[in-house]
This record gives sequence, C-alpha cells and structure tokens, in this order.
Amino acid sequence: MTLSLYRKETWRHYGPPPAMAVCTDCHGTHDIARVSGADMRQMKIKLLKRCSSCHPGASENFPDAWLSHYRPSFTIAPMVFITEQFYRIMLPITIVGILFLVLLDIWRYYKNR
Repeated sequence: MTLSLYRKETWRHYGPPPAMAVCTDCHGTHDIARVSGADMRQMKIKLLKRCSSCHPGASENFPDAWLSHYRPSFTIAPMVFITEQFYRIMLPITIVGILFLVLLDIWRYYKNR
C-alpha cells in the first residue's frame, strides 16, 4: 500500500497517527470525485472497496456514515461559518477595489500625457 503525500509529510513531522482516512483515500489523486452528482454510484463502489481495506465488515451503506462533508452553520461550526461569510463579503469588495485603483491609475496616466 502506498502512502499519500499528506500521510508521508504528517508522519515525517509528527510520527505515525492512528489509522485514519485522508482526502486522497476517498477522492483519489488524479480522478478527483465529487461527493454528489452523476458519478455517485461509481464513486460509492470505489469508496466501499477502499473502506473495506481497513474495515473488513463494511456494508454498502458504510461510506454514507462519513460526516466530514457538511455545510458550516453558525450552530455547528461558528468560527468556520463566520470566516466563510467574511471572505464571501470581503473578497468581491477587494477585487472591485483593486480594479477601481487600476482604472484610476490608467486614467491618470492618460490624463497626464
């Protein structure tokens, strides 16, 4: 079994953790899969095969128990929710502000010619 880059780096710095799944275990490296969509059935088959390597008695519904893919809310993860909302507001404002400054600079350049 080959180790993912995440595991190699984590082990190098902190020593081996207890057995745990990381992103590339479920989503793959080059064939990254979404948690929903048209390929969901195919992904669940691959995921069950992967889960069975550590959980031999895993049933067909075993991959559905993974709860890490949730939408943050103020009640579940308040800091993640607040940070996400902050970035959703500030990122467009910052981009518009930078574009405005670039346009002002271009305007000033042509006005002073």
